[in-house]
Order: sequence, then structure tokens, then C-alpha cells
Amino acid sequence: MSSFSQEKLKPLPVEPIEMIAINLDGTLLRKNGNLDTKTVTAVEETTRKDILKAVASARPPQNTQHIYPHLRLNTWQISHNGVLVYDQPSPQLIEHRPIDRPVARQVIEPARRISKLNPIRVEVVYMLYTDAAGRDLDSAHMGLTDSGKPFNQLLDGSITKIFMIGPPNQLGEIRSVIQQHLHGQVDFITSHLRLLQVIRAGVDKARAAAAPCGNDRARSWSLAAHPTIWV
Repeated sequence: MSSFSQEKLKPLPVEPIEMIAINLDGTLLRKNGNLDTKTVTAVEETTRKDILKAVASARPPQNTQHIYPHLRLNTWQISHNGVLVYDQPSPQLIEHRPIDRPVARQVIEPARRISKLNPIRVEVVYMLYTDAAGRDLDSAHMGLTDSGKPFNQLLDGSITKIFMIGPPNQLGEIRSVIQQHLHGQVDFITSHLRLLQVIRAGVDKARAAAAPCGNDRARSWSLAAHPTIWV
């Protein structure tokens, strides 16, 4: 029998959890987009334990506002996969890390050369624009309305996110071309095979979580300073 006995085992020191960063689609929400009663109860339990909660989602701010009353949230949120930190209760934009202005055109131009039919969307904070107005772009699923505003009036400004819908093989080719020419300037997010999202390089939910958060508290939440659970 090994000399290493159960008496020698000691529990590892675990710091108390101070913040829970909650993803929505595929995590907190059901497939129909609704909250389960047990989920609401579990989140309420964290309130009693004084644990800070934050929504961290790929969604734009206006597509998460209906979650706040159900979960009794009053903290800031991470939107667009970390591009935005947004104060939903106010509402107020706290931090925005858009794609660099010259880069946006260099993303869209090769995408349009490879595919002239697949829609391209541009999001600017909480507004959505498309170069394919009038087509069925499943905007209801995004909780947004396509404006049809010409891209040339947008691409000289701050672009939060660019995303494209189309066949996986075409999106793969678009990604390869963009990555070759803009290496280190943009990052890609693929939530499913027919959707390709492009954001500024180095931006993600974890980095955004280091921003000051919670206008009801005189403290900031930081991955370095506060143990965080990501769900």
C-alpha cells in the first residue's frame, strides 16, 4: 500500500468567486430564447451571496435588454464578443474597440469579389446595415432591422463588427484571403458554418471583463483581481 494516505490530502485553496460572466445563446437561454425558471432561481441565489453578474455575449446591446428584468441585473455587459462594454440600465456606451477604419474596407472588398450574392452586414454599436437590402437576411433572429444604408457612407467611420452569411466553402475562402492580407489586424468568430464574423484583433470577452464595471459598486471587476467563472 502506498505511503501516500488520505490523511495527507489537503484541499486546494480556492478563492471565493466574485463574478460570473454569463453567455446567453446555448448557455443561459433555451433554444426558443426563453429563460428556464430553475435558471432564474440559480442566478438569484448568486445575488444573495453578493456575487457580481455580467452578461457576456456576441449579441448587440439592444438584443439583451429583455434579459435584465428577469435576472434583476443592474451591471454593465460585454457585447459583440468583447468589442463593447455597455451600461444597459442607463443606457450608456462605456467602451468601444472597433475595427480600424482602413481595415473595414479591406475586409469587405475581397468578400464581395469572392461572392457577389451573399449578404454582408456591418454593425455600428447597436445599428445594423447591409449591402443587400430587401433580401431575407433573418434579421428577426438578430432582433435588428436592416437599414439598407450604402456601405460607402459607413466604412470611413467606426465599425463594430462585420459579418457574412453564405455557404461554408465561400466563407472559408473569404476568411483565408482576409487572414492573408490582414494578419494581426482582425480576428474571426464562427458560431456556425454559414456565419463568419470579423472583429478587431485582440478583442475578446475576457479582455473586456477587465474594464471597470457596475455603477452600483465602488470597485472594478478584473480577471486579474477577481476570481471569475465563465458560463
